[in-house]
Amino acid sequence: MSSSRYVQKLKSFNEKVNEIKETNFVRWFKRNKLSFTFPVFGFKHKSTRKFPTVESVRSFILLFRFFIQDNETISIRNIANVYDTASLSTQTKSSFYFYRNHLSTFLNSVPGIRVVGERRLGKLNNWEILKIFIYGKLAHRSKAQYKRYQVIENDRHLCDMYWFNFFSALSACLHYIVKISEVNKDAIRELVR
Repeated sequence: MSSSRYVQKLKSFNEKVNEIKETNFVRWFKRNKLSFTFPVFGFKHKSTRKFPTVESVRSFILLFRFFIQDNETISIRNIANVYDTASLSTQTKSSFYFYRNHLSTFLNSVPGIRVVGERRLGKLNNWEILKIFIYGKLAHRSKAQYKRYQVIENDRHLCDMYWFNFFSALSACLHYIVKISEVNKDAIRELVR
């Protein structure tokens, strides 16, 4: 692949990052903090939640999928091919892999709020939670992921916890995607010299 094609891929990635940063979902996070409470058994306390709207997350997901689905030329895995093959400085390549590896570690880790004793879903990491919500509720209807989402939706005590974890995971992923876009700017400068 020529340098100009590498540059175009990296620019396309960064353009999508700029688009996603302008979504209502991201604007909501700039003005608000996620929160929820749930009733303690035996007390008459109503649960509360402060989350972005489902509509705002759906529009965010339409763009977010560009970064996680390998059928997209600008998925993070496909962008890694640019860093594997292009003539870039060791520092720029290292910076990209630093953020990519941290993202991968985050996705493979368990969420901040864990549901102990939940056997129907098993032990879920952040990536599994993203898949359940994206492919079981918000963007596609995978039968397997929809079935898993139904377990969450039908348990009012689980539902807010998993929505909280889902939104938190999206926010963390966006952080790493933005960092990768910043590294892309350095890579573009190197490639156009």
